[in-house]
Amino acid sequence: MILQALNNILNEVIDSHALIGDIEADLPFCVFRADTEPHRTKDGICGYDHIVNVGIIDNEIESVNTYTESIIIAMTAIKNMTISGTEIYAVIQTDESGIYYENENNVYMNDLEFKVFTKNR
Repeated sequence: MILQALNNILNEVIDSHALIGDIEADLPFCVFRADTEPHRTKDGICGYDHIVNVGIIDNEIESVNTYTESIIIAMTAIKNMTISGTEIYAVIQTDESGIYYENENNVYMNDLEFKVFTKNR
């Protein structure tokens, strides 16, 4: 399953949590989610396209920058790998918000977006 695969990848870089409900975690950490759509052909489903969002949170801007770089390297390195039973054949970084300060919680954040293509869920 894509969420388990993402958790395994991201936890090698930073404490990670799937964005399901409220999350309580010590800084630094990241949250992630994946929106999945089947890739259809006339013969049926031949794979899945996942839009993966990763939010990096810490109270130090330098740390967020370092984790951003590490996550981009980790995510783009999983091409042609099978992780937690998920066969990944391509990963493309599609967006980045840039580091910003969130006043309410006094933290710096950066949001990354990737498109991940898999042969199975």
